[in-house]
Amino acid sequence: MDYLNDSFADILTPGAADYVDFSNEVFYGGDGGFISPGGSCDSNETTYELTVPTVEIPKEPTSIAMSTAFSASLNVGDGESDLVLVSKDAVHFFIRRNRLLKASSNQFAFLLDLYLDLSFQTPLHPIYLTEDAQTLNIVLHVIYNLSFRLYSPPLEILLQAVQTLGKYGVALDPHVHPGTALYDDIVLKMPYEPLEVYIIAAEHDLFELAQAASGFLLSLSLLSIPRLTSARLNSDYLTMLYNMHLSRTIVLQRLVSRQPEAHEPTSHCGFSEYQALKAAWSVAASGFVLGAGADVSAALIRNTLESLKFSLPCTQCQQCVQRRVSDVLLKWTTTPRTICRDYHDFFVVLSKQESESFLGASPYA
Repeated sequence: MDYLNDSFADILTPGAADYVDFSNEVFYGGDGGFISPGGSCDSNETTYELTVPTVEIPKEPTSIAMSTAFSASLNVGDGESDLVLVSKDAVHFFIRRNRLLKASSNQFAFLLDLYLDLSFQTPLHPIYLTEDAQTLNIVLHVIYNLSFRLYSPPLEILLQAVQTLGKYGVALDPHVHPGTALYDDIVLKMPYEPLEVYIIAAEHDLFELAQAASGFLLSLSLLSIPRLTSARLNSDYLTMLYNMHLSRTIVLQRLVSRQPEAHEPTSHCGFSEYQALKAAWSVAASGFVLGAGADVSAALIRNTLESLKFSLPCTQCQQCVQRRVSDVLLKWTTTPRTICRDYHDFFVVLSKQESESFLGASPYA
């Protein structure tokens, strides 16, 4: 231990620099002090190996990832930038603070209040956000009323942008309605995830967007909606979705339940033939009455009901069937295919006879 203490004592003394060559990583010490690997020592002396660690000092970053649309060198709309937003993937967006203040009702989730405190210490102090660069890029394009179609964002990013705009206090109605870039782009890609679009629209009471999405949900089995998904739905919009399915089903049932009118009796076709026609119609219509859905196509109705004509020998009976089929198709195609705020709107197409033709009850009761 005396040797070791003496050796370290030599290092700590000013004279140690004469014995240590710092151009090498490994040194050997003995009774006489440290020598370099190229030196020699007496074989009777005990030697100790000392490794000098290499410490790398981190360098300051020489560059940052910067948005191409909102960079420090560009003046977007209203002068030089005085605020930097940084996405969670470290992309920097240089913008005007006043633009956010005008668009946001909550100080951009109260982050601009924090910025006021920090900006006195450091010019352009960055505000770090939890959104990724793709989403933040769309959000800022919407706030600045700039087109973002060049980026072709997927539906997921568009819906995240809607959520983010709401989070930062930006009114959605002026930016998400027919004719706006965000609305039109969502509708264009809506067939891929109509239920998710409907849920997001319901969360923010965007009726027009929800109405557009509901047209793609006619074939959806409401019983198949997961519990967690239905829990996300605003109760009013869940009710409107159920009303759309139920009301369209009832309308179809009542339309096909009304049979063709009888023509004036002839020597070849009278009461018994008309009874046979009504029976055949009821059989053909039973599939719609018992298993009708909100998404039944007009083509299926036409093919099913018009096929009755080919089994009727009476030309006038065939014409009666054709008139009834045409009336059913006209009213079915004009029945709303999307949600309505008032479910009575679905039953406007029905005549009084059709309203009472199914189970003898009126839909307005």
